[in-house]
Amino acid sequence: MRRHCVTSFFFFLFVQIGLYAQQGIISGKIVDATTHEPLPGAAIMWADGKGVVADFDGYYEIKLPNGEYSLSVSYVSYHSQTERITINNSRLVLDFSLLPTMLSEIEVVSDLAKPRETPVAFSNISIEQIRERLGSQDLPMLLNVTPGVFVSQREGSDGQAEVRIRGFNQQNVLVLVDGVPMNDMHNGRVYWSNWQGLGVNTRLMQVQRGLGASKLAIPSVGGSINVITQGIDMERVFSVRQDYGNRNNAQTTFSASSGRLKGNWNIQGALAFKYNQGWVDGTTTTWFSYYLKINKQIKKHTFSFTAFGAPQWADQRSYLYEFGIEAYSKS
Repeated sequence: MRRHCVTSFFFFLFVQIGLYAQQGIISGKIVDATTHEPLPGAAIMWADGKGVVADFDGYYEIKLPNGEYSLSVSYVSYHSQTERITINNSRLVLDFSLLPTMLSEIEVVSDLAKPRETPVAFSNISIEQIRERLGSQDLPMLLNVTPGVFVSQREGSDGQAEVRIRGFNQQNVLVLVDGVPMNDMHNGRVYWSNWQGLGVNTRLMQVQRGLGASKLAIPSVGGSINVITQGIDMERVFSVRQDYGNRNNAQTTFSASSGRLKGNWNIQGALAFKYNQGWVDGTTTTWFSYYLKINKQIKKHTFSFTAFGAPQWADQRSYLYEFGIEAYSKS
């Protein structure tokens, strides 16, 4: 019995030695082809579902039976590489240098929310609503009918609009024109007085309540307001508009658009003159505003140059305090 046990032991020992002698070892390092930095975690595959990963320094080691194999190496954001190898009771050193792939750049050209696609609360004011309700008001006054938005005019004069969304003041509301932020970069304030006359060329206003779809760094915890102006497809038109309201509030506007010209060009502009006596003494304002936009379409891209401004002359109500309350209270 003892002789049979010894014989069996040597038999299995020789079998194991024979099997080990029919294996080979493959080792190497996986690096970036341009920087030669190691690629930790790179995957090395040689059969369906069989493989190993490189260590923190990019090294790997595989033990395989003798034969021919197709060794494939892959890494995120790199081109994969495949090598055909033959194992024959030897130790093989095989290094890999992977080339990085060129990732396409993603640009955000608009911060508009879309119904049933963007998970934010928002409201749109269409061009028809703007034409019907704007009149000689400041552009933000249209937002008073929007849920969660309250707009007032400080000192009761034009250009002094104050917008609050869900209780947050303008310093916490992002205001954009065609996706370009208009808030003061230092304190986040918005000066609506610089925007007189912009309403005639506005085709859409969108208000997003709360943290919205914008990717910009301006504080916008209260929400955002995006003013979208007319584009290159605006029809050819020339118009004159006269608005008149109480307290001698009057505005005359001239606007024109060339339509789509030869070579996919478009030019549009507007001039406006506005006078408002104000609700109390010392709030009289006189405005002259201009707007110019030049569009050029090249294939699927549209390049725009926009310039607008609003020189103004306004009385200071606080100046009347020097003459006593009687001057301030007279009507």
